[in-house]
Amino acid sequence: TKIEDLLVTAPDTEDVITISGTLKMSDGKTANSDNAEYAAVQFIAESDEKASDISPTSRAIIDAEGRFVIRILKGQSGRLYGTVPAYPGKYVNCPQLDKLIPKKDEGYRGVDIKTQTLQIDADSDRTGIELIFPFPGCKRATDL
Repeated sequence: TKIEDLLVTAPDTEDVITISGTLKMSDGKTANSDNAEYAAVQFIAESDEKASDISPTSRAIIDAEGRFVIRILKGQSGRLYGTVPAYPGKYVNCPQLDKLIPKKDEGYRGVDIKTQTLQIDADSDRTGIELIFPFPGCKRATDL
C-alpha cells in the first residue's frame, strides 16, 4: 500500500521536574540491599483521586548507594517518602525495626516501613533530599 501526503504529528509532552537524593537509616548509614532490600521512593500527588500507598503517582528504586531519582509532572503537589518491605526475621539484631513489625499472633503480614514524608510542590528540580528510615542499618538475615 502506498500512502501519500501522510502527516504524522507527535503529541505534546508535559513538563517534568526531577527530584533526587538519598535514602538513609536512622544511624546515618546509606540504605542498600543489605539493610533495606527492595527500598524505593514514592510520590503520591494530591490531585490523584485514586492515590494510595499501593498505587503511587511515581516510584523509583534506589541504586546500590541508596540514591534515587524520581520524575514528577511539573506543577503537582503531593507526598514524597521512602519505603521498604519488612517481616519478622528479615533482619538480625534490630529491635527498633522489630517494634515496627506486627507479631505473628497479632494478625501478622509483611509491612512497608516508611521514612518521614515530605510535602513536595513540583515547581523546579530539587537535589540533596534525604529520606531517613526510623531504624538503624541492620544486617539482613542469611537464612530466610
